[in-house]
Amino acid sequence: MFGGRRVFLVFLFLLLPLNLQAQDQDFLVWKKLAFFVISWVENINNNFQYSPQQPQIVQVNNLYVASFSKINPESISFHLKKTPNSYLGILEYDEVIYQAQALTLESLRQTSFVPVKVRRLTEIFRYNGSSWE
Repeated sequence: MFGGRRVFLVFLFLLLPLNLQAQDQDFLVWKKLAFFVISWVENINNNFQYSPQQPQIVQVNNLYVASFSKINPESISFHLKKTPNSYLGILEYDEVIYQAQALTLESLRQTSFVPVKVRRLTEIFRYNGSSWE
């Protein structure tokens, strides 16, 4: 994913206050949410139909246009919301669509992709008492 899970996990735990107790239910649920988010985002990035290695290529008039989508790792944020009976996890991130254009397929391979569209997405998950769904 974005430099691997380790970078995200190290960053994540460096931000945690040191005085949190492992027995704190809210903290334990939040920690499960953090690991769930890492896995969820990695799964999304791995399952896009088109990738930088295999972009979608279409011909538009006299141009070849290659495109793919990817999650911007710097845009990822999540938070925990306690409800009367359980917890909700709110995940927000930007899906970025990248494109490259060229007159020939050969020159398209040499062209750099640039971001052309950003969609801000929000997903809500429910904690079922033992895991996130």
